[in-house]
Amino acid sequence: MKKTILILFFAAVLLFTLNSCGEKQNPQSGKLFITTNYPITMLMNEIAGNNEDVWCIIPPGATEHTYAPKPSDIRLVENSAAVFYISDNLDAWLLNFDDINKIQILDLLPDSLFRYFPGSAHSKKNIDPHFWTDPVIMKHLVPKLLEIMLRYKPERKDVYTKNAKLLTAKLNAFDIEIRKALKPYRGRSLMLFHPSFLYFLNRYGLNYAGSVEPAPGKQPTLQDIATLKKTIEKLNLKAVYAEPQLPKRSLKILTHGTDMKILELDPIGGGEGKHNYFELMRYNYKNIIKGFAD
Repeated sequence: MKKTILILFFAAVLLFTLNSCGEKQNPQSGKLFITTNYPITMLMNEIAGNNEDVWCIIPPGATEHTYAPKPSDIRLVENSAAVFYISDNLDAWLLNFDDINKIQILDLLPDSLFRYFPGSAHSKKNIDPHFWTDPVIMKHLVPKLLEIMLRYKPERKDVYTKNAKLLTAKLNAFDIEIRKALKPYRGRSLMLFHPSFLYFLNRYGLNYAGSVEPAPGKQPTLQDIATLKKTIEKLNLKAVYAEPQLPKRSLKILTHGTDMKILELDPIGGGEGKHNYFELMRYNYKNIIKGFAD
């Protein structure tokens, strides 16, 4: 009897050891991909085919511009398979982490696709990081994301590869959808809350008429407000756009005493009815069309 128990015990130890060795061959298999941007999360979720492999560390309604990590966020980052972030400028807090797998999204795209903030020199620090508002650029990103995700989770190759192919087709179709919807408005102008949709405007033939805030949280001066009002009158703009992640005080000052519509463009998403990339950007282009209505 004792001999039988010993045999069963050593068999169990051997099985546990073999399983443990199998896990060590891919130590990232059970870990999350952490992101700092909802649209990138949305894209990666489409590739993963679930909402379990990818986690956006920035909560809904917040923005990279004003985010500060909590201790629980830091623990998530330290225990992740990899952290996907937009840029060193936008996510500077990540520069304090040396022992994690960091993927800077800007490094995955060719320089030819980038735009620069109006009036700035063409240098890396002045790259407009809001490339995700352009579905065509997001399509360019899919194979790069797939390659990196498979590097850490090769056991998901069949699922990830199939989903990436479907995602590319969906982004192609979505680009065509937006082009058709905005074709009657090509050449029209928009005033933004801050310069977060310049890639989108450029892609679909719309003109940038300026921003209420040149940078998030940077309040316009009285002179700025006067200049913006002249632009509104000159271009006969019917609407100006808020962003749900940022306070609207300066927007209310600008539109006080006028009949301008205050609509919304959401560069981040994650709220009700904007849970995936297509819902988010469809919401945005439809609000742009509303802004052109008399």
